[in-house]
Amino acid sequence: MADYAKSHPDADLGLHLTLTSERVYYRWGPVAPADKVPSLVDANGYFHHDWDHVRPIDAKDVEIELRAQVERALSMGVRPTHLDSHQYRLIMSGKDLFDAMLRVAHDYKLPVFVTRDWFADHPYLEASLAPSDLVLDHTVTIEPEVPPEKWADFYLTALKNLKPGVTEFVIHPGFDDEELRAATRERSTWGSA
Repeated sequence: MADYAKSHPDADLGLHLTLTSERVYYRWGPVAPADKVPSLVDANGYFHHDWDHVRPIDAKDVEIELRAQVERALSMGVRPTHLDSHQYRLIMSGKDLFDAMLRVAHDYKLPVFVTRDWFADHPYLEASLAPSDLVLDHTVTIEPEVPPEKWADFYLTALKNLKPGVTEFVIHPGFDDEELRAATRERSTWGSA
């Protein structure tokens, strides 16, 4: 990806800030040293599978790791045009974590992917945003229960039913090859297909 970014400097490439490692057979950890972000890692130094059964996540650890991820991208020649959050963790996990992401975004002068659709369930989002922050109106993302043979129907229906405003479609493309099948073999949803 870094090679592509360097050879396509005008490409609109966001940075997908990641703090969980939900796969069983394919794990990843922080960019920052694990001892600098202890609430984010398990006993093996990987990000937690989820945050449901772990001690509270420390917003200071989050900010350290997010800065490390942005700096890693920049050092590799990637110039992100925006930031978003893997599994919406930084959006949906409370004001402290959202504000940590906003501080990083503002320091690097990058917009954060946020939509008005989320304001009702997470009022701290709107309260934390500055007038200069960009807010989309809607987001469309497919649920894992939709089988691959129904994906085209899902997106066609979503396009036909667009609401007024700016809508972002969140799509995770990949190659249905041996590598991705191995990394996603624990479940068919969100798998290689």
